[in-house]
Amino acid sequence: MDQDNKPESASDYAVLHEISVFGMHENVDAVVNEALEKAARLFRVRCFAITLDHQTHTEVVLSWGFRSQDEVFEKISLDHPNRFRYKFSGGGMLFMELPYAYDDRENRFYTIFSRHVDRAFQHAKAVTEQKREEELRKHKERILATLATEKPLEEILQLIVDSLESEEADSRAMIMLVDQQQKELVHGVVPDAFRECVNSIPIKNGAGSCGTAAFKRERVIVEDVRTHPYWQNHLDEAERINLKACWSEPVLSASGNILATLAVFYPYPKKPDNDHLERLKTLANLTSIAIERKRSEKQLHQSLKEKEMLLQEVHHRVKNNLALISGFLELQAGINKNPDFTEAVKDSQARIRSMALVHDQLHKVDVISSFRFDHYLTQLVKDISSSFKDSSSSIELDINVEPVNLCIDQAIHCGILVNEMITNTYKHAFRDRKTGSLQVRLFSQGDQIVISVKDDGKGIPKDIFERQNKESLGIRIMRNLIWQLDAEYDIDNNNGTQITIRFPAQK
Repeated sequence: MDQDNKPESASDYAVLHEISVFGMHENVDAVVNEALEKAARLFRVRCFAITLDHQTHTEVVLSWGFRSQDEVFEKISLDHPNRFRYKFSGGGMLFMELPYAYDDRENRFYTIFSRHVDRAFQHAKAVTEQKREEELRKHKERILATLATEKPLEEILQLIVDSLESEEADSRAMIMLVDQQQKELVHGVVPDAFRECVNSIPIKNGAGSCGTAAFKRERVIVEDVRTHPYWQNHLDEAERINLKACWSEPVLSASGNILATLAVFYPYPKKPDNDHLERLKTLANLTSIAIERKRSEKQLHQSLKEKEMLLQEVHHRVKNNLALISGFLELQAGINKNPDFTEAVKDSQARIRSMALVHDQLHKVDVISSFRFDHYLTQLVKDISSSFKDSSSSIELDINVEPVNLCIDQAIHCGILVNEMITNTYKHAFRDRKTGSLQVRLFSQGDQIVISVKDDGKGIPKDIFERQNKESLGIRIMRNLIWQLDAEYDIDNNNGTQITIRFPAQK
């Protein structure tokens, strides 16, 4: 303290000592309480107030001797010889109204006192921030640990909401989930007071903070709902639940799809600082992880359950089909008692390969109650074409398939049928030819599936499937499979051969 600021009496020393022992508290309330107690004891204060400025929201944390908060702000804004004001370094003000006009000597005491209060506030804020970071770390660890358990999604989301609300006692938070149609936000975890007002929120621009955040897939900060255009159609609901500020963070999947929104509300206008926004973003990321993980678990459990149920049946089908092919081989060996036996065996191996491809595809799908036959058919036709291809031939292949799901039985039967059709085309339609074209079509028509194989080679008799004498094994197999599929067929010999198979799709 310089020479001009020396106390003038022993009582002045006592006042300075009382001020200098101002405590270093760990929360703002304790600082305010001590400031009030010392001000009442050391100074003849008529009115005393401390305001804390949180960005645009100025909150009176203590009002002593005032009739209203508005009176505090009114007196603070006006100069008067009886009023002392000190601006805190972190925002806000200490205000005292005295019963007399204070002089420079007293002003020194009030200033020194205010500096100690200011320092105590900064210490309390630093401690609070450290505790906040530690609390966030603990919440993150708890949430991540819960994710590794079988806890339901709602319980995990509740932990995230609790973490956000723990930052400030007067805040409220909620998580709204995107519905299956991607058109509305529905309840995830919502405060009880909000449930009647918030049943669902449309995902569109201007639908409050959450609806807009989900629509734009970007953060929406509304500092005062009473003046913001996004809330003009929802002011009655906001007033009913005492909602004045709302910040909403979109929850996005790893691929950028909207999953939910995470929102925090305040009963007064409020602007977030960087710490608020970082915490909101962190918890939104955890929300995304929780939702995607639980959805993946649900899908996995469903797939595993179906595969467990069908595993024995599929295994049984595989054995039966291999036994069937073995029977084909035995039958062909009896019919073809000549050197062409090798070619017959090759044909039968192709049939085995077509069935094996079905079972190979089954291991690549998530749900095995239905089978993407278009993927399988494309691969099968290419494999067969490759086996007949040589350097001197040029057969143009045209595959045009639409997405079609078949049950496993139909997929296996169709696979063998198409194998016979394509194989016969290469063996007979293009005999003694080096060029040609082959078209394969697959599509749905009403409740029927249509498979068409067309070539520009030699034609075949239209009644080939009705002939009983001297028919090849391939034709017999095709006729039997057409019967098993309950299918209809048509043969067109115009400029080559086109075989069209139609059969009902099983649900």
